[in-house]
Amino acid sequence: MRSPDERYRTAPLRALWNMEKIHKGGFYHDGRFATLEDVIRHYDRHL
Repeated sequence: MRSPDERYRTAPLRALWNMEKIHKGGFYHDGRFATLEDVIRHYDRHL
């Protein structure tokens, strides 16, 4: 019962490595970090 046709649905992966489409200028949910390394540093400091 995951979808109307009862099939398991997954997210499309076609743009996985296209940073302009996926990250829209930055990382994190609001694009505040320039690199993935910046996100990791943020979590290292706060967790």
